[in-house]
Amino acid sequence: MRQKWSSSLIALALLTFPAPAGYVNDFAGILNNTQILAQQISQFEQETSNEISIVTIETLQDQTIEEYAGRLFEEWQIGKASKDNGVLILIAPNEREVRIEVGYGLEGALPDSLADLIIRKEMLSAFQRGDYQAGVEAGLSAIMQAIKGEYQAEQKTAQWQEILASSIPFLIFIILIIFLSQKGKGKNNWLWFLAGMFFGRGSGGSSSGRDNFSGFGGGSSGGGGASGRW
Repeated sequence: MRQKWSSSLIALALLTFPAPAGYVNDFAGILNNTQILAQQISQFEQETSNEISIVTIETLQDQTIEEYAGRLFEEWQIGKASKDNGVLILIAPNEREVRIEVGYGLEGALPDSLADLIIRKEMLSAFQRGDYQAGVEAGLSAIMQAIKGEYQAEQKTAQWQEILASSIPFLIFIILIIFLSQKGKGKNNWLWFLAGMFFGRGSGGSSSGRDNFSGFGGGSSGGGGASGRW
C-alpha cells in the first residue's frame, strides 16, 4: 500500500504542463470555436477581474481529474494574486470526465454544490451526445452568471415569464375592454399604454471583447469545485 501511494506521489510530481496560450487551450482538439469562448472570457475578465480558463486534455496521465486540475491550477496560477478569483474548466474526453476547479476567492459565489449543478444541468447532456462546444458554452455561461449572482435568479425569472405568457390573452382582453370604454383624451393614453406593452421592450445588444490574454495573475485554489462523468 505504501509503495502504491509513493508511486502515485511520484507520478503526480512528474506531471508537466504546457504554458497557456490563452484563456482557452484545446489540447484535445474537441472544440470547434475557441475564439468565441476566449472573447467571452476576455470581456468577462475586463468587466469583473475574474479569470476563467477552459482546458481540454488528451489524458489525465493516470491521475484523478481532481489531482490534475489542482496541479494545473497551481502551475498556471489562474486568477488575480490578491483575489484568488480564478476558475478552471477541465475536460478529459478520453476519460469522459469534467472538472470545475474554483479559486479561494470565488468559493462563496461558486460553491461546490452550484458547480456540481452546472456540470449536471448544463454540460453533461451535451457531452454525452458528443457536442463538446455546446456543453462548454453552456457551462461557461452558467459559471459567469453564478459569479454575478444571476444563475439562480434566471431560473426564477423563466418561471415568471411562463406565468405571464399564459396570462397575456386575458390581459389583452381586459385592456381592450377598458380602451373601448374610454372617451375623449383617455383613448390616447390607453393607446400609448398598449404600444408600450408590445413595442417597449428594449433589445439587448451583445459585444465581444478582444482576446487580449497576457497570462494569468497569480491566483490559487483550495480544491473547491466539482467533477462529473458521462
